[in-house]
Amino acid sequence: MTIEHCLNCYEHYLLALEMASPQKEQVLDVLAARDAVERTLTDGAKLSGVQWVKLKKLDDRLKQQKDAIAQTLDLEQWRETVKPSESAWWWFCDLPKPLGWWERFDWVWNSVNLVCLTISVSLAFAARSPTTMARSVFAQRVVRRSVG
Repeated sequence: MTIEHCLNCYEHYLLALEMASPQKEQVLDVLAARDAVERTLTDGAKLSGVQWVKLKKLDDRLKQQKDAIAQTLDLEQWRETVKPSESAWWWFCDLPKPLGWWERFDWVWNSVNLVCLTISVSLAFAARSPTTMARSVFAQRVVRRSVG
């Protein structure tokens, strides 16, 4: 297969994927077409400047479809079957892992930390005592370590 043919197939399957709600077969067609492009390149095919630009544009369009791909296919299972190389980024566009409750509320802990810092520094300057200031700095360190 020529590189031009591979790029055209890749474009055709990608267009079909973009036009409708993706089906498993459509997603697999696109990923297989991208594999064919990569295989042709590793076999020594040379791309012209126009072909490089086309490949970049197609890859950008494929990256825009990553959420649809991840929702349609269980890519982890398919990677076990296909065994793509790590450089085949198109096989690794899974949905991000959901955040734990502690990460979702990270902004709360940061806000509490900021309020405690503000209060302790204000009290230290209000007292104008080195001992009070040292206590406030110590309290801030305790809060910071307990929060994270």
